[in-house]
Amino acid sequence: LGGWLAGLCGADAPQQIVFVGLSLGAALAQMSALRLASEQPQLAARTSVLGLGSFQFANADVGRLFESLYGERAAQLVTARRMPARPPPQVGWWVQEPPRDDEAQAEALVA
Repeated sequence: LGGWLAGLCGADAPQQIVFVGLSLGAALAQMSALRLASEQPQLAARTSVLGLGSFQFANADVGRLFESLYGERAAQLVTARRMPARPPPQVGWWVQEPPRDDEAQAEALVA
């Protein structure tokens, strides 16, 4: 990452940098964005971060730092409903659609 970041500061610097990841990759995207802000602060203003289902990797102080650096340019999407600890045997590789009343509850959580 260090060499790549250094190469972004020349005349060919991109207009926008976007870090995106899923699950562990989302946490890595967020950590990479923090590293970018630390090592190349002039690039942080044109950087955005999208995390899909990231787990918590930092304490509250680091979370506040991330929010102060990226604010509206960062988004994290998480699931509103978890599978039971042991999925029913009929699920197999496919997850069944939730009943309609569960969908309304999930929408209420998101709203």
